[in-house]
Amino acid sequence: SGARVTAAVELVEWHGAEAFVHFALADPQWTGADVAAEAGIPRDGRGRIPMVARVDAASDAAMGGEIELTVEPGAVHLFDGATGERVS
Repeated sequence: SGARVTAAVELVEWHGAEAFVHFALADPQWTGADVAAEAGIPRDGRGRIPMVARVDAASDAAMGGEIELTVEPGAVHLFDGATGERVS
């Protein structure tokens, strides 16, 4: 039901039963990118939107590798990078 995206893994933070996978996406891989642009979420030096996904610790995510994710737009939370405040 969600959009499938493939992204390069920039960092993996392991936290017990889950991991946080850091990556970045460029428009228009999924509709949430439009929401991020409208909310003024800053882009990285390559014009991509930095993202973090919470995944099961059994994930094979590895820094420098690729990960395929299903993005459920209703489960996406956007935060202001400067203040940490949730914007959506």
